Amino acid sequence: MTTQSKINSWFKAQNRTDEETILDIDVYDEIGGWGVSANELVEQIRDNDATIINVHMSSPGGDAFQGLAIMNALRRHKAQVNMHVDGLAASAASIIAMGGDHIKMNEGSIMMIHHPFAVAGGNAKELRDTADFLDKLGESMAEIYMNRSGHGTPEYWSELMNEETRFTATEAYEIGLADETFNKSGKHEPKPDDSDINSHKQIDIQAELDEAKSIFNSNTADPSLAKSKYDPQSFWESLQR
Repeated sequence: MTTQSKINSWFKAQNRTDEETILDIDVYDEIGGWGVSANELVEQIRDNDATIINVHMSSPGGDAFQGLAIMNALRRHKAQVNMHVDGLAASAASIIAMGGDHIKMNEGSIMMIHHPFAVAGGNAKELRDTADFLDKLGESMAEIYMNRSGHGTPEYWSELMNEETRFTATEAYEIGLADETFNKSGKHEPKPDDSDINSHKQIDIQAELDEAKSIFNSNTADPSLAKSKYDPQSFWESLQR
């Protein structure tokens, strides 16, 4: 089935005239804008016979559930999905980006992740229920980033979302949210999270103590060296390096 979208929409989806097996999708606006829901794009993806889908994106985000629906529609499709972040992939748009089989961050592009938010009204219980619901949605999103990056924990990614983290093209590639940038490609070992970093800072405390003991026992040892080496504050500071 050949696809062509409405003019007034936040997305454009169209098969190439010279090659109908390629579907090009442009998402260059707020997801869910113009009164057009994600259902229309999901249906066009589902009903298309393309073997290659190229998605070009620059979006501030939008409705989180519509973003999730589009991400899963792309993942379900038999086609090779090539995701190109041309400008901004923020909030729900970053979730859509996770639907790509191959994600490329183009030069100058930014990816931003954060926890979902909502405008709510009601009594105290209703507001607490809304907050609990947002927490669960945020947990689901954190797992998506974790699974795509191949490292970390939901808590680690949740903390990055708490900070409303913005990744440059290179940073998104290095942390595992992209497979390629304008100047780098191929599999990249993601940056370790804090727990991984600490695991690489193993200190042989016994060796430190043995060295300090040898300094004290040496007749030729410089007293000032022995003091600095075994002074509790100096020793503690050496363990922090």
